[in-house]
Amino acid sequence: MVDKQRIAENIVKYRNLRSMTQDELAKKAGVARTSLSSWECGDGTPTPLSMRKMADALGIRVEELTSDKEPLEQEEEKRKENRRISLEETVEKVRTAADAVSQAEEILLKNKRIEAEIERLTKHYKKVMRITVIVGTLLVLLVFVWKIHRTYYISDWDSVVTDVVFETWDGYPPDYTGPTEPES
Repeated sequence: MVDKQRIAENIVKYRNLRSMTQDELAKKAGVARTSLSSWECGDGTPTPLSMRKMADALGIRVEELTSDKEPLEQEEEKRKENRRISLEETVEKVRTAADAVSQAEEILLKNKRIEAEIERLTKHYKKVMRITVIVGTLLVLLVFVWKIHRTYYISDWDSVVTDVVFETWDGYPPDYTGPTEPES
């Protein structure tokens, strides 16, 4: 059973804590001022709906109107609860931030590994390109020599190399008259 005197005392305490008059609370709660006055005197008990309206108007829970704790104690408990919730939220945010930092560190480590692999592949590519240029040059030289040999059917390569290396010519030896038929 609800204690009329406890409800009366709590209505007065919370109304005074909020610096409200009976008229102001009655208007805000949507109840008659005379009913509010009788509840505060302990002559009557508000209906559950009226208690809900007054609790909302005072910014409290209905349970606080029926509680035997002092309003300041109740507010201190609310503050403690809010601090606990705030602390839990902060801890969760810190955990989330720590997870994000951990993920960022993993990404940085992966990026460093990728950069190292790119550097290794770049060095390998440069070596392959050097070898390709050398092989290409040797192939061009081989084709050049093979064409000279096929064009002149010369067995004395010393004279061809001497002509190619030491003489200035326009692509043909000075005594070149054109392609010749191979001897049978």
